Amino acid sequence: MAPSFGVGGSGEHNYCEGRIMKPNALAKLTWVLVATIIIAWASQARAQGRNISGNIKGTLGGANAGPCASGYANQCSNFNATPCEHFAPVGTPKITGNFGVGTITSMCITVDPGNNVNEPNDLDAKKTCSPVYGDLTSSTTRKGKTTITDVNFAGVFCHHQANSPVGTLEGGFGIEGQDTDASATGWGTLTGTVNKDTQAMLLKLRGSLTP
Repeated sequence: MAPSFGVGGSGEHNYCEGRIMKPNALAKLTWVLVATIIIAWASQARAQGRNISGNIKGTLGGANAGPCASGYANQCSNFNATPCEHFAPVGTPKITGNFGVGTITSMCITVDPGNNVNEPNDLDAKKTCSPVYGDLTSSTTRKGKTTITDVNFAGVFCHHQANSPVGTLEGGFGIEGQDTDASATGWGTLTGTVNKDTQAMLLKLRGSLTP
């Protein structure tokens, strides 16, 4: 009696790559394939990292001539023969959120007024939006672990509107390495406000961090 092909009763067999496979062997192979797929999905999820958020509160000092002295913020177009200016915090800004809780140990922001969106008619960065470049270092604790993270950011700062006391900052940030993991990388959006009277600053980071 010729053997039957396909899935059937206990006496039936399946053929895979020219070999006869019993139902139990086929079931084991199926579970191996499923487990392999699950592991691959889990690895991909880990590689995609986790969502992060951080809120930075502090106070900025007054304008200083020229761009920041070093780091990512040390850049300026000098467009329209207009020098840049930079700002640094007064005191120690605080950071909260699942990024970690801690302090901003260093921070500098360069504003490039010569390359503002209303050039060349408004070169004093008033009533316009100008490119900004910044960098900061945070020391945060999360789940009992303290981490030092360097963050670069770029975007645009818009002078306050007539009916608002705050100027706004919008852009993006990037993370390239931490003291606890040199391969850590991240990116996302950065938004914020600066009060024109008190110089109170609020920055919000929203993005992802891998691993």
